[in-house]
Amino acid sequence: MTTIHSMAEMMWRLGLTALPAAQARKLDIRAVIGACLTCPAGELCSDWLERAPKTLEQAPAFCPNAGAFMRTRQHGTTDSLDGKRMSAVDDSSIGA
Repeated sequence: MTTIHSMAEMMWRLGLTALPAAQARKLDIRAVIGACLTCPAGELCSDWLERAPKTLEQAPAFCPNAGAFMRTRQHGTTDSLDGKRMSAVDDSSIGA
């Protein structure tokens, strides 16, 4: 799993989607993506996600975006997906 896919998976499990959060100006998506892409814990993150519950209340402490994700959740910028899985980011524009 690539780091950007791990970020998308983490956001999904937290109930966050990037577009609504960014549009509400509750999440600086460029900073979040940048932190994920340069994170040294990519392998640890992928391994952790394989074992973690499908629904999360918070990101793990090693995640550089844990604070941003928590603030976004606290501001109520989550998405009700009605059981539909959506990508938290459109990685086609990132070159994944």
